[in-house]
Amino acid sequence: DFLFEIGYVGSTGTKFPGYIEVNPAVPGPGATLANTQQRRLHRDYNTVRPTFSMFNSSYHSLQTSLNKRFSNGYSFLLSYTWSKAIDFQSSVNLGDPRPQDAFSLKDVRGLAIYDARHRLVLSYNWELPFFRRATGAMKTLLGGWQANGITAFQSGFPLTATEPTDLSLRGLTADRPDQVGNPNQGAPRRVEEWFNRSAFVRLSAAAGGQRSGTAGRNTIIGPGTNNWDFSLFKNFALREEHTLQFRAEFFNLFNHPNFDAPGTNIGAPATFGVISGSRPGRIIQAGLKYSF
Repeated sequence: DFLFEIGYVGSTGTKFPGYIEVNPAVPGPGATLANTQQRRLHRDYNTVRPTFSMFNSSYHSLQTSLNKRFSNGYSFLLSYTWSKAIDFQSSVNLGDPRPQDAFSLKDVRGLAIYDARHRLVLSYNWELPFFRRATGAMKTLLGGWQANGITAFQSGFPLTATEPTDLSLRGLTADRPDQVGNPNQGAPRRVEEWFNRSAFVRLSAAAGGQRSGTAGRNTIIGPGTNNWDFSLFKNFALREEHTLQFRAEFFNLFNHPNFDAPGTNIGAPATFGVISGSRPGRIIQAGLKYSF
């Protein structure tokens, strides 16, 4: 009745589309934000970001599953995946960080925005054996219930720290701060400070500026997922081929907070590293389904 599977699953992608700025401003002596346009390679144009098919990706994973086929009134599927996805740009239109250096992709090679290191999912259904031998109203009301559920645990998605000011003076609006430590090591993991904010330092215009920050792309790991969905079904046989089903469904059964991503703009200290929202809490709904 049981099937266990384990395997390596990997993939690679080449020549994906992505934006690259081809008309940056050239930094140098006397460069300021005010004369950005005068310093562009082609002064008659502002930003010019064609789509180039030169972005690559790779994915490696260990995937396991344990499947209990339906017998003795129950079945379940337990799956676990340990994976890592790396690319240079995950999406053209989802605000993925662009290269800080106009013609180099070095600083954007990192975790894909959809990378989730660990994912565990359990789905199950169980025909409850209670009151099977009961008779009359007790059997009608208390017998024949079915429990179902999906439980999911997942690591958080990666995020990128951003610098609000164009201190590199390239006119790219893609600068990032300096990274001086691991933002996930020693992280408080609190709503007030999700990651280690001291791992990042703002670029200093007074110190000369005109350089990009050292922070990589997607080096912060955001909040994960802890979710339990559960339901109870009860079928009432009315007559031949006519059934009434009562359904009680609980989404996020334990009302566990699943947080939104924290703020990543280092220029906004009040929200940098702070979580200001979450996904829906517990939702309970009941319904009747008539089948004929």
